[in-house]
Amino acid sequence: MTDPGGSGGGGGDHDGARVTLPERHLGLGRTDPPAGVFVDVSASRYFTCGVRDGGAIECWGDALAGVPRGGFVQVSVSAGHGCALGAGGSVACWGDYAWGQASAPDGEYVAVSVGGVNSCAVDVEAAVVCWGDNRHGQLRHVPKEFTVSISHVLAAAKAL
Repeated sequence: MTDPGGSGGGGGDHDGARVTLPERHLGLGRTDPPAGVFVDVSASRYFTCGVRDGGAIECWGDALAGVPRGGFVQVSVSAGHGCALGAGGSVACWGDYAWGQASAPDGEYVAVSVGGVNSCAVDVEAAVVCWGDNRHGQLRHVPKEFTVSISHVLAAAKAL
């Protein structure tokens, strides 16, 4: 998989597509995350991203370049792309755009989740909105019984 380059992701060496951050190994398969306070975290095959208590996204491991800057409350990552929920309800995505999975539609959202080559978010009306690859029907219309309680999501976001 080829990921576009860009800026962000902290320090480390650029290899054109990913940013390799310095790691402290704690044994087989374990890497010490950065110190500090995080309010959300998401792990993928190659890297992990967290939202710091001030709203900044910090990624470690073999991170994708192009991490957005700004005030975020939630982050979700996969091996090739990531999306973050802004404090004002917008979604910002970065990474592989091959299937449109990092091209979030305009709207106001309360949660976001990414998969391999698709992404979904819950909007303020409690509807699920998806974009990206649909080769396996993963973006098809979401039935009405598959809605979330907006009050639970909003309460969780306010608690952050």
